Amino acid sequence: MTITTLVLTGAADSLPDFTFKTNSITGTRKSGEESRFNFSLPFVDGYLDAYDARLNGDLLCYADGVLLLECNPDVLNYNVSAVNKNITIQATKHITNSNPTTHDFTGRIERIRRGTDGKQVFSVVGFSDILPLDAIKFYSADIGDSCYNILEYRITINNSGYAFELVEDSVKNDCFS
Repeated sequence: MTITTLVLTGAADSLPDFTFKTNSITGTRKSGEESRFNFSLPFVDGYLDAYDARLNGDLLCYADGVLLLECNPDVLNYNVSAVNKNITIQATKHITNSNPTTHDFTGRIERIRRGTDGKQVFSVVGFSDILPLDAIKFYSADIGDSCYNILEYRITINNSGYAFELVEDSVKNDCFS
C-alpha cells in the first residue's frame, strides 16, 4: 500500500505547513513543457480553508515518506455530491533542462504497448532512483537493445500502488551521444 501525502507550505503566508491526505496523484511531462500534476483529495472539513489561507505556498508531495516532487499550485476544484466528494488540485512545475541525461531502464520494463498515437509506451518497474519527479531531466532512455528519445513521462500513484510510463518520441542510434 502506498500512502501519499501533500504538504502545502505556509511560511510565505506566515502560517504553519498543512498536510493533506491524498487519494491519488497523476502527472505528466512532455519534452519542452511544464510538468503537470493533479492531486485528488478526499473532501474533508478544513481542507478548503487551509488551502485558501496558503495561496502563496508550494506543494510538496510524498509517497511513503519519500519526497516525490515539489510544484506550484494553480487551480483548486472541488466536487461535492451525494455520490462523490472530492477535491482536485492542479499544479505545474517549470523545469529548465540544462543538462538532460540518458537514464538506463534496461531490465526494468514491465511491458510495452502501442499508444493510440502509434508511439510506444514503456511501463517501468521502480522509479525511486530518479526522484524527485519534478526534476526529471532525461530526454533519452536506454532500454536494452535500443535507445529512445522520450517525448513524455506519466505517473499515477494511489493507495494500491503506482504506474510509471515513458512515451517514445523516436529511436536514437546511440544513447550516449
